[in-house]
Amino acid sequence: MKKKSSAIYTFMIYTVLYALIIAFLMHFFKVQGKSLVYNGDGWRQHIRAMEYISRWLHDLIAGIFTSADMPGTYAFSIGYGSDIISTLAYYGVGDPLVLIAAFIPISHVISLYSALIVLRPYFAGLSFLIYCHTRIGYNQKTIPNYAVPKLPVVIASAISYSFCGMVIYLGMLHPFFVIPLVVFPLILTGIERYLYSNKPSFLIFAIFLAGISNYYFFYTEAILACAYFICRLTYIAMKYKESPDLFSSHKLLFSKSTPILFGISTFIKAIPYVITGIGMSMVILLPVAIQFTQNSRNGIAYAKDFFYSSDYYKMLFADMLGFYNNPMNDTELGLSAALVVGIIFMIAVNGHLRLKITWLLTIILLIFPVFGKIFNGFSYSNNRWSYAIALLATWTLISVFEDILSASLKQMITASVITIVLVFIEYKLGYLIEITAPLQKNILLSVVLICICLVLVLALRSRHMLAGIVTLAIALLSIVINISYGYSESEASFPQEFKDEMSPEEYSLASAASEVAYVDSAFSADIATGALDNSLRRYSGIGKTLSLNYNASMPYGYSSTQYAFSLANGYISTYLNKLGIFEDQSFAYYALDDRFIPMALANVRYDCANGYDDGQYMYVPYGFAEMTELSADAYPPAIKIFKNILPLSAGITYSGFITESEFNEMNLAQRQEALTQAVVLPDDVASSISNDFVANTALSYSYQDIPYSISQIDGMTITDSMGNDLSSANTITELNDIKIEAQSGASFTLTFDGLTGCETYLSINGFYGNHEHDSVMPVQFESYNGEANVTTKKLYYYTEYFAFRSDWHDYLVNFGYASSITSVKITFENEGTYSLGQMKVVCQPADTAVANLSSHLQYQMSDVNMNLSNTAYAIDTVTGKITTDTDKLMLLSIPYSTGWSIYIDGTKANLYRADIMYMAALIPTGEHDILLKYETPGLKTGSIITGLCLIIWIGITIIPMISQNRKKKIKSLR
Repeated sequence: MKKKSSAIYTFMIYTVLYALIIAFLMHFFKVQGKSLVYNGDGWRQHIRAMEYISRWLHDLIAGIFTSADMPGTYAFSIGYGSDIISTLAYYGVGDPLVLIAAFIPISHVISLYSALIVLRPYFAGLSFLIYCHTRIGYNQKTIPNYAVPKLPVVIASAISYSFCGMVIYLGMLHPFFVIPLVVFPLILTGIERYLYSNKPSFLIFAIFLAGISNYYFFYTEAILACAYFICRLTYIAMKYKESPDLFSSHKLLFSKSTPILFGISTFIKAIPYVITGIGMSMVILLPVAIQFTQNSRNGIAYAKDFFYSSDYYKMLFADMLGFYNNPMNDTELGLSAALVVGIIFMIAVNGHLRLKITWLLTIILLIFPVFGKIFNGFSYSNNRWSYAIALLATWTLISVFEDILSASLKQMITASVITIVLVFIEYKLGYLIEITAPLQKNILLSVVLICICLVLVLALRSRHMLAGIVTLAIALLSIVINISYGYSESEASFPQEFKDEMSPEEYSLASAASEVAYVDSAFSADIATGALDNSLRRYSGIGKTLSLNYNASMPYGYSSTQYAFSLANGYISTYLNKLGIFEDQSFAYYALDDRFIPMALANVRYDCANGYDDGQYMYVPYGFAEMTELSADAYPPAIKIFKNILPLSAGITYSGFITESEFNEMNLAQRQEALTQAVVLPDDVASSISNDFVANTALSYSYQDIPYSISQIDGMTITDSMGNDLSSANTITELNDIKIEAQSGASFTLTFDGLTGCETYLSINGFYGNHEHDSVMPVQFESYNGEANVTTKKLYYYTEYFAFRSDWHDYLVNFGYASSITSVKITFENEGTYSLGQMKVVCQPADTAVANLSSHLQYQMSDVNMNLSNTAYAIDTVTGKITTDTDKLMLLSIPYSTGWSIYIDGTKANLYRADIMYMAALIPTGEHDILLKYETPGLKTGSIITGLCLIIWIGITIIPMISQNRKKKIKSLR
C-alpha cells in the first residue's frame, strides 16, 4: 500500500509542477501574441501534414461508416504526386496521438497541434517515472541495502527531463522530436521487465509504439536500446552468478547453468520478441523502408572531417547549461543545474563504474562526427539522439544522490574542484565575460545555481529529505531561468520565430491565403468553360522570386511542382538533376526554372507570378498567357495567373523511344529537346518492347550554342587546367576546366549576340565551390538586353558542409523567352575557390519545341477522372480513354512508383518508368479504356505482418495471465 501511495504522490506532485511550468512557458507566447506553429518547418510541413492526415482520416471514417468510397493512399496534392503513408510517416501518420485528428473539425487542427506540444513533454516525464519505478523496484530486490531515492529527487529528475533542451527548443520547432523522449524510457522499461522477470509483453508493445510513431527516431532508439540491452544483460548475468534464484523465471536453453550461458540464452530468447514488436509496426515501417530505396537523399556526399569545428566544442559548454537557439548539428542538451550537479558528483564519488563508462562513451559519441553520421543513417552528422543524454543525466542524479549525502571530505573537495574547472572553462570560452547577451546571462545564473546546489546539498547531508527538496527547488528554478532567457521578449525572444496567434477560423483563412486561392479561381473559371478536361490540376510558379508556399496545395487537391518533405521520390530529383533544373535541394524544390518543355511535359496548367512586380512578365514561360478574364473580386493583384495555351493531356503518345544510356550521354540542352521527340526508357525495357510501330528514334536538335566573349573580370583570378592565368587575357571565348579564386562580390560578364524567339540558357557543367567550412556559396546570374536588366536568378550552391545539400553540379539556367539576351553577369557573393568543367550559352527555339510536342496531341488520353476523395482528395484509381492508329507509347505525367499498375480494357499490362521520373505503357492499336490503380508498396504485406504479430503479442500477453490464474485456483482448491 505504501508503494502504491508513493507512486500516486509522485504522479500528483509531478503533474502539478508540470502544469505550473508549462503554463509559465505558454504565457510567453500569449503575451507576445504568438501561436505554437513555427514559421519555418512548423508551418510549411508539420501543421500542413497534420491537417492533411486529419482530412484523410475523415475520409477514412466516412468510408467505413457511410456509403462514401474509402480514400486511396496516393495524393496528387503532395508535390507532383506522392504516397500518403510513406511521405507522412515522419510527420505523425502512425502516431497514436495524431489519430485524435480524425474526430475533430479540420479547422481545429491547430488546437490539436498546440495541445500535443503541451502534452508530449508531460508524457515524457511520466514515461521516465515508469522507468524509474521499474528500475528502482528491481534494484530493491537485487541490491543489498539499496537506498531508495527520495521522492523530491525523482520528481526533480522527471521535471528536468520534461523540460530539457530537446523539449524547449527542438521540440517546439518540430513537435514530433519529443516522441523519443516518451517512447525510449518505455523501451528501457520493457528491457528491464524482460531481463528481471522474463515478461516480454511490455517490451514488445514499446517497440511497436516506437516503430509506428516515427521511423527516424525508431532507428536511433534501436541503436541505443541494443547498447542498453547488452550493458544490462552483462550486469544481470553477473547477478545471476550471485543469486540464480532471483532469475528463476528465465528458462535456460542449455542444460548447464553458468552466467555466460544464462546471458546467451536470455539474448537468444529476446530475438523473437524484438522481431514481434518490429513486425507489429510493419504496417508503417515496410512502406517507409521500400520508399527509402528510392529516397532522393541516398548517395549524397558530405564532409568527412575527423573532428567538428572548434565552434561546435565551444557550443557544447553553453548548450549543456542553458537555452541554446539553433545548436550545431541539432546537439541540444539544456540540462537543469540539478542534473549537472549529479554529473559532477558521479565523477567525484566512488563506484558507479558502469555509469561512468556510459558517460565516457557518450562524450566520445558527441566528440566525433562519424557517430553523428551513424545515428543519422550514414548521411550528414546530426545528434538528434541527444534526447538519450537527457535521460542519462536524469538517471545519473537519481543514482548518485544518496552517495552525495554520504560523501567523504575528499569526494567533496573533488566535486568542488570539478565545479571550479567548469566555471573556469565557461569563463575562458567567454560565456562569463561582459554578461549582456541572453545566453551569457542564462549560463551565469546556471553556474551560480550549480554552486548553490552543490553547497546546500552538502550542508544538508544529514537531512536527506530536505536536501532532496533543495535539489528539486534548484531544478525548478533552473528550468524557469532557461525558459525565461530563451522565451522572454526582452531576452532571446524565441516565440518571435512563430506564427501569430490565431483561432481555428483564422488558421483556416491563413492556410488558404496562398497562391492556391488564385489557382482555385482560375480552375473554377476553366471548369465553367469546360477547358480542364484531362488535367491533373497542376500548377507552378515563376522562378524563386514568387517563392511558392511549400506544401500549400496539400489540403486543397491541387498538384504542384513544389514539395518539401523529408522523404522524397528519388526519381523526381534525378529528373531535375538530369535536366539541370535550377534547384538547390533534392527533397525540397519549387518549380521547373520557367522552362517551357519541362513544364509542358509536367502537365502544368497554371503558372503563378507576383502581381505587384511587372518585371516578372520577363520570367513567364513561353506558351503561357495571363488569365485577364478573371474578375477583380476573384483575382486580386497579389498573384497573377498565367495559363498554358498548349495543354497536354495526363497521357500523351509517342511512336519512338531512346534508352537511358543514350540519354545520359547527351548534354543538358540535348536531353531537354530529346524529351519532345521520344520517351526515355530503361535499357532493359527498351529492348523488350521494340516492334514495327514503336522503335528507337533518331533525334534532331534545333538548339544552338552561341559564341561569347568574357569581359569585365573583377575581383578574381581565372586559371585553366594547365595553371595559366586567363584573367588578364585580351579575349576569352570559352571556359573549360577552369578554376576561379574569387573575392567576395567578384564577377565577370559574358557578352554575345542572343537569338530572338528562343529561351536563352547558361549551361554549366561540373560546378563546385569551396571555402573553409562555408556551407552556402551563393552565385547570382543577371541577364541583360543591352544595358537593360531582363532577368536575375540566384544559385545557392551548398557545399559538403551543408546538411540539406543536393550534391548537384550541372545547371541549365534559363533567362526566359525575351526578344534577345546580349550579356550575362555572374557574381560570386562569397569569397572562395570555384571550379567548372564547361560553361556555354545556349538558345532553344520555341517554335521547334512546340512543333515536336504538338505531334503528340493527336492521340492522347481523354475523359481523365482522378476519382478524388471528398476531403483529402486522395486517390487509388485514375481512369480515362485513348484511341490510337498504331501501337504507341503513352507517357503519363504521373511520378513513377511501383505502387501503380495499369489495366487496358480490364487486362493488366506492363507499366514502365519513363523520362526518368514519369510512367509509360505500350498501348495497342484501337480504342481502349484505361484504368490506373494505386496501392502503397508494402502496405498490404505490412498490414498482414502487423496482424499476425499482433495476434502473437496478445498470446504472449494473455497466456501467462491465464496460466497464472489457473495455478492460483488450483492452489486455492488445495
